[in-house]
Amino acid sequence: MLGGSTTISIDLDGFSDTDKHACHVHQVGSTGDQCTAAGAHFDGGDLGDLTADETGKVMTTFEEQRVTLVGSDSVIGRAVVVSSHVINILIPR
Repeated sequence: MLGGSTTISIDLDGFSDTDKHACHVHQVGSTGDQCTAAGAHFDGGDLGDLTADETGKVMTTFEEQRVTLVGSDSVIGRAVVVSSHVINILIPR
């Protein structure tokens, strides 16, 4: 990482509940085979939990220190997957 932070904006809809959903960057840029083709979580790619509003929409913007768009640790070309469940990993922000 070159330093600084990356601004991440998420604008999704179609959720059927207001439960929390995990959001992660995965190692591979494919979401085939129900996202198993995306491979394992990319190191530093935990984007936290998302909670939809009562209309099924998630809109949020935040700064992330562990995500970069350049170099060997870039998230460019990788899949971003929103899971229907929260994965309990304690990662300080």
